[in-house]
Amino acid sequence: VREYTVRGHQIAGHGHDHTRFTELSPTRLHGQLTRTTAVLGPQPEGKWVRPPHGALGPASLAQLLATGWTVAMWSFDGKDYELTSADALVAHCAPANLVAGDVILLHEGQQWTIDALPRIVEAARRDGFTFVTMADLFAR
Repeated sequence: VREYTVRGHQIAGHGHDHTRFTELSPTRLHGQLTRTTAVLGPQPEGKWVRPPHGALGPASLAQLLATGWTVAMWSFDGKDYELTSADALVAHCAPANLVAGDVILLHEGQQWTIDALPRIVEAARRDGFTFVTMADLFAR
């Protein structure tokens, strides 16, 4: 995690066991966040979290905000959980399908995503897109 941070990447929590935040009591949500923070350690950008499955209700959102978390969501679903070839993923995430400020949801650990990502980034940059951390995007 430290190496990613040194390289300029932003690290955010995602829950400790991928349980939807809407299914957790306040105590269990606190436990999820505490365990995740213990694994990741303190981050320079502060406390950021992306709720598993994007599941966030009024109670969980209020708890996150009241305890100093910034919630990161996405505006473009890369659908790499159903598009399981790099070519299909590159086509779906083509610059023509994106708008400035989009946050693309992709998942780690899938070979097709790993193979597609350099091509997605290259095409987007060629079309004038730039890449920033969520903290930088929120600061704009």
